Amino acid sequence: GLQTKVETMKLQYKYGLVSFGFGITLLLAALAIFYQQSIYSAQKQADSRVQEVTSEIEKRFTADLKYLSEAAQSLALTPVISEELKRSNALFAQYDSISREERISQLNQRWKKASDEFDPFVRPYLDNPVVDYLNAQQRAFPGHYGEIFITNRYGTAIAATAKLTTLAHANKYWWLGSYFNGVGRIFFDDRGYDESAQGYVLGAVVPIYANNEIIGILKCNINIVGPVGDAIENYKDHDGGLLQL
Repeated sequence: GLQTKVETMKLQYKYGLVSFGFGITLLLAALAIFYQQSIYSAQKQADSRVQEVTSEIEKRFTADLKYLSEAAQSLALTPVISEELKRSNALFAQYDSISREERISQLNQRWKKASDEFDPFVRPYLDNPVVDYLNAQQRAFPGHYGEIFITNRYGTAIAATAKLTTLAHANKYWWLGSYFNGVGRIFFDDRGYDESAQGYVLGAVVPIYANNEIIGILKCNINIVGPVGDAIENYKDHDGGLLQL
């Protein structure tokens, strides 16, 4: 009778609640799976975009580095530099290897003891035809070049646009990197902020050749804010994100 109907309704109600709860559980599980898949898909798209942007920026920087290396190499293509390097190399070639190292060490110690660029020992390295040429290049491209200097094949400076910390450089990592056991290669050295260039610079180090032999090494600090700034601004325009180097 009536009691049976009530019990039946209770069972139906309980079954409905269980079904509803099970349905909600399935729905939540489906939403969770969909959410995870959406996140995964978004991450894949983001990763793909990062790789795409990185590849694009890498190509731009590679082109910029090629330009910077060519600019550094072009500085050395003048007779005044090659002639002075030949003269300096011939002077040091008169010594045997041990005596030459001792002589370079003596000159280096004297250089480091000099108080400033007006010291009589230092002055000839900062005021000669090679330096005149390097200074002219600096003036021709304002804000592009920072410090520029040249060493002979033994790592001893022959000309510089400013007083260097040392006269001898054959033990410096960038010099060895460019000399490359006498084969020669272009080497880039991160120099940070340079007062003379009023910007962040990259040291471009290039070997100077004569008759297929290295006769010297040229190093110039080149302001990279322009090329890097352009790449960053172009990235912002397209993506609105943050690119850091």
